[in-house]
Amino acid sequence: MDLFPERSRGGVGACLWRLTVLLLSVSSLPTATALLEGLYCGTEVCYDVLGVTREASKAEIARAYRQLARRYHPDRYRPEEPGEEETAHNKFLLIATAYETLK
Repeated sequence: MDLFPERSRGGVGACLWRLTVLLLSVSSLPTATALLEGLYCGTEVCYDVLGVTREASKAEIARAYRQLARRYHPDRYRPEEPGEEETAHNKFLLIATAYETLK
């Protein structure tokens, strides 16, 4: 017993079925192209997080990581306003993730 007999006959149902499959496959294209364009750390590009170019060497990536980690490390960061501790902590985690991804 065929659950969708209209698909096998090539009627309107078959056209709708093909359209549905096409729309589902096209909707996943931005994700695939985003992965090809660059390495992402959440919603940001890892290279931009560390402030280096895509052509940066391992040494340049490590240097940028150390400088940013020193600046935003939770033990060293001195917030100017209350509540900035959380944003600095999130920034530090983003920096660490970017470095782990790129190294």
